[in-house]
Amino acid sequence: MRARKFDIVDIDPFGSPAPFLDSGAFCARKGLFLTATDRATLSGVHRKTAFRKYHALPLKTEYHAEVGLRILLYAVACSLAKYGKAMVPLLSYSSIHYYRIFVLLRKGVEDADRMLEDVGHILHCFKCGYREVKEGVCSQKRECERCGEKLVYCGPIWIGSYKDSEFCGRVAEKLREGKFNSKNAALKLLSRLSSELDTPTCYDCHLLARRLSVSPPTMEKLLDALAEEGYKASKTHYGGTLFKTDASLDVIENVLIKLQK
Repeated sequence: MRARKFDIVDIDPFGSPAPFLDSGAFCARKGLFLTATDRATLSGVHRKTAFRKYHALPLKTEYHAEVGLRILLYAVACSLAKYGKAMVPLLSYSSIHYYRIFVLLRKGVEDADRMLEDVGHILHCFKCGYREVKEGVCSQKRECERCGEKLVYCGPIWIGSYKDSEFCGRVAEKLREGKFNSKNAALKLLSRLSSELDTPTCYDCHLLARRLSVSPPTMEKLLDALAEEGYKASKTHYGGTLFKTDASLDVIENVLIKLQK
């Protein structure tokens, strides 16, 4: 990969792609694809290992699958930026055993600088579940505004979009036209990705209900109730009890309590 250039580079190692990221970023012209099977490292089980390999600190939370995917995108963005390249994520997802990323490349330092504006971090409270997504790689804030507990740092991560809904739709059209293995599963994944919000964290409906000592509603009822309150909400592609929303934690808890009445 150091000896010549390629239009498309697909890095699919057994384990972490970290040792190959720099060479892949150097030689790819138009697209860089990536698979990572070291989910435990990226999902917060081995934070020191993640820092060594990806220069980021994950967290083991209900949205650990999201964090792992976004740390991987952050690592790709940093590798590309060194060579004056930028990425546009087309399709990225978290599976049971691996992460998969497809990004389109653009050449130019101005695009690379703009890309790095989508680097940020998360501050998480393990006592009440509050979380805050911040731009940049560091923050002065250290106490939870809801309960006063110390906030735990997670990042740096990619806080921009990790998929292009229009691209997902075009891929789905190609799938419907041909004969492919696991066609229905792929179409279901693409449909979920197209409608999924781009917020960097999610909530576990059952975990929230347990904290409030209420019965968890169906996902459809919860999403409809949040929509009635004027907020966006969607399911995630990586968990049946997980959902994304732009509503605050206070609003979500109030909605869950109302649904019990």
